[in-house]
This record gives sequence, structure tokens and C-alpha cells, in this order.
Amino acid sequence: MNKHLSVGVATALILLAIAATFTVTMIFAMNLFDSKVLNVKERAAMYDKLNELDVAVRQDFCYDIDEVELTDSIARGYINGLQDENSEYLTAEEISERKNSANGMETTLGFEYRRESSGYVGISKVYEDSTAYTVGLAAGDIIVKINDIDVLSVDYEQVCNMLSNGIIGEKTSITYSRDQRENTVDVTWISREYDTVLGYSIDSSVYYIRINDFKETTASQFAEEIAKAKDKSAKGIIFDIRDNDGGISIKTAADMLDMFMPAGTLVVGRYNDGVEKVLYTSDAETNELPIVVLIDENTQGFAELFAAVMSDKSNCSCVGKTTAGSGTLQSLVQLTDGSGVNLTVAILQTANGTEFDNVGVKPDYEVDAGEGFVLDTTAAPTETNDPQFKKALELMNAMLK
Repeated sequence: MNKHLSVGVATALILLAIAATFTVTMIFAMNLFDSKVLNVKERAAMYDKLNELDVAVRQDFCYDIDEVELTDSIARGYINGLQDENSEYLTAEEISERKNSANGMETTLGFEYRRESSGYVGISKVYEDSTAYTVGLAAGDIIVKINDIDVLSVDYEQVCNMLSNGIIGEKTSITYSRDQRENTVDVTWISREYDTVLGYSIDSSVYYIRINDFKETTASQFAEEIAKAKDKSAKGIIFDIRDNDGGISIKTAADMLDMFMPAGTLVVGRYNDGVEKVLYTSDAETNELPIVVLIDENTQGFAELFAAVMSDKSNCSCVGKTTAGSGTLQSLVQLTDGSGVNLTVAILQTANGTEFDNVGVKPDYEVDAGEGFVLDTTAAPTETNDPQFKKALELMNAMLK
């Protein structure tokens, strides 16, 4: 039997291969062309409709038109039409505010507060570098009036607004109750670095670290608390990211994770073309302390990323409730007039390919917080009033045996 192909047969096979390649290429090209044409037609129809609407409004609308507000509203409506809660249109002013927020500085009256069961607001901490400290406010004081407005006469959201938004150098009147006696003081608004990380020794073996946000200054505050844990010879750490909305700095989350993860990939982004890109990596320096991460349904964004990556460690467990399921990356696209779009550009993954967008991070141990539970983000939790923390502490003690 002749095992060699004739020149004619070989030529025929080559021509068939070329024809097949050409056919496949043409089909792909035609499909791409059709999708592009369809996209162009859809965009043309959108512009035509907007122009038709604009003509109708300007012809018959009986009130003056605020052109700036109209333009912003059109842009905002376009992004809302994407039906992605994480993509948003931002005015130039909002972009500036976002950048100021990201740098970890806050405008504050110099104290932290929480809602009391009475409906009033209790002061939980006073910063020593503030006039609130100078005029004598202290943890445990109950705020009853703000600028002569009774706290009980407005809803809590308004109270938070009055205590969170002010102009540096101006003063706000605070009437507080202590030992059943009321006193009024004027407190000056200041700018200071926002405390996003708080640490407490639970006992000689366990250190608790509360992470409230992911800002540019959070990683350095986090490193300081890790150092304190080591100084106290802690044998295990409980990280609490419940009620953490994830902030706006993925780099901060990656820097924090780098302290605990081995060398290699940390975070991957899956983009709209299907390409997966390594966004952040970890160096060889790591920390092998046992870890428990507290999560809940209000844990979002980069806080979820922190939990998802940490849970890949063999000596880490998550306790609480399944997180919100917001696992995407946004990129700010600034427009020529200074406004911009914070656009979702990728789905986040851990090093092993785990995605948590729309599904959340599921805890290893599901524990309900209990009816009426309110998390105090300014103080260490206790076993008596926090069943999720109680379980985390039980689990940590078991890991340390």
C-alpha cells in the first residue's frame, strides 16, 4: 500500500483547508459586521428619539429649562438605563467629593455617635484633637438637641446629616445630658483622618479588628492594628467587616490582603471580552495566624472581596450571613466638562477563580444576628449581645486548642 499522498491529493487538501478557513473567517466577519450595523442602527434610533423629544419639549414646554440640570439628568438617565446599580453618573462636584472621601479625611465635630434605644444619640468616642474634647464632651453623653432642634423631633437620617455635614471652622450647638443634667456647648467642625480600623484585645490570645471602610488610609491603619496584635502576642485574629459597604479603593483591600496571603495572584478581573487579567498579586511575606471573618448581608463590594480571598486560606473561616453579592470593579471615565461615569468594567474573582457577584460570599458557619440587633461599629462586641461574634470567638478558641 502506497503511504505517500499524490501531489494532486495534497494540493486538494490544502485548497480545502484554505476554503474552510476562508469560510469560517467570512462567517465571523459577517456576524461581527451585522452586530456592528445593528449597534449603529440602535444608536441612531436612540439619538433620533432624543432629538424628537427635545424638539417637542422646546416647542411646547411652558416653563424655563435649566440646561445644566437637563444635561446632567440625560446623562444620569442613560447610565440608569444600564440597570447596573454600581455604575453611576457623577457631576464634577460629585467627583471632587468622591476623591475627598477616598483620601480618608472627614469633616467632623470631633466625636463618634450611635443611636440609643431611647431615640436620642449617644456619644461613643471623643477625639482628643477636637474642640468637642476641649469643651468637655465625653463618651456616654446623650445628645438631646442640635442647634436647638430636639433630636426626637426629626428622623435619625436627619440627625446623622446634622452631625456629619458641616463647614470646617464653623460651630454647631450641642445640648447633651449627663447624670440627668443638661448642658449646651458650641463645637467647631474640623478635618481629620477618618478612623476606618479599630482594634481591641478580647483576651490574651484573641485580637479583634473592626474594619469600617476601605479608604486610602485604611491599609496603614490596618497595619498598625496588626502590629498591636503581634505586640500583645495574639494567637488569632477576628476581622469584623459586617455593615461594611466596601468603600471605593480596591488597592487598599489588596494591600491588606497581601499581609496575609502567600506569594501569587490575589485578585483577577474578568472583562466584557472574556479576557481575565491579574489585577493584584501578593509577595512572599505572609502571616499564618488563624483567622475568623465576620460577615453579614450588609457586607458589600471590596469588603466581600476581602472575605472571599481570605476564605481561600486553610486557617480562615467566615461566620455570619451571606454577603450582598456586589463583586464588580468600577472605573471612572471623566468627560470633557469635568463630569464622569463610574462604570462597571469587570467581574472580580479570587485567585482560584471564585466569583461572588450576585451570589455573595457564603459563611462557613451561618449565624443569625437576632431580631432587633444593631451593630455598634465604634466599640468591641460582647458575647452577650452579639451571637455572631460569640460563634466567631468559640470557633477561634477551638482553632487555638
